[in-house]
Amino acid sequence: MMWRLYMSRAHEKSVAAMALLALLTVLPSGSWLAEARGAQAGAPAQKLVAQADAAFDSADWEVAVAAYKEVLDSDPQGPYARRSLLRMARAMAALGRATEALERLEQFAAPGPNRTALAAMRDAPELESLRETDQYIAAVSALTPCNTPEYRQFDFWAGNWEVYAPNGQRVGSNIVEPILDGCGLREKWTNAAGNGCTSYNFYDAARRTWHQTWIDDSGNPLYLDGLFEDGRMVLGDGTNRITWSPMPNGYVRQHWETTSDGGATWTTAFDGEYRPAANR
Repeated sequence: MMWRLYMSRAHEKSVAAMALLALLTVLPSGSWLAEARGAQAGAPAQKLVAQADAAFDSADWEVAVAAYKEVLDSDPQGPYARRSLLRMARAMAALGRATEALERLEQFAAPGPNRTALAAMRDAPELESLRETDQYIAAVSALTPCNTPEYRQFDFWAGNWEVYAPNGQRVGSNIVEPILDGCGLREKWTNAAGNGCTSYNFYDAARRTWHQTWIDDSGNPLYLDGLFEDGRMVLGDGTNRITWSPMPNGYVRQHWETTSDGGATWTTAFDGEYRPAANR
């Protein structure tokens, strides 16, 4: 009798386990419970945003401001927060509430550089009257990538140059221009014989260093790293060391040195004075 009772209970447990397994196979994969709760929590926010957007699109500015405030109060760090801040600023500006609009723009820009957010702010017609204010300009600066002082350290090299050796002989020309909205510099060098090279130069914020990738028309590469110190840019790779120095007359000196003994001694490979092309 006891054996039959044990087998019956074991059978019941087995059936229950199989039923649970079958249930799990039809549930969504991953953290289904968290997803369900997230969907429930997101529904009210989506409804609030839809109401706010409807008021905004119909230029019902007072209602839009109140609705976006409710969105932000309900979830200040949520997926709709940053968009709501910008639209709230636009509605406030349309109402003539400039101080409050600028405060929202400051919050909108606080997360840091974002080219999409910058474009959205610049394209907002309601903010036209605020564009000359210090707060608006500060928000633009905060949203603009590559806008810290380090990115401007090599700007003195930018220009259309004729390059001369110490004896006064012209040795080539170089066009150095900002690229990618100030995130880097591109060099296009052509020597007197017509041979050329190109380099890309940029500040690597993650490594806190400047970098140059250089290639000539024979396929010879250089990968240089360094810093701007004492008013000069110095980049090297252990064998090559190149120093760019801005001069008081607006010229730039480029001094390229090489070493074959680990840096104990250095030999000049190139010494050029950059003069604006218009002055040749």
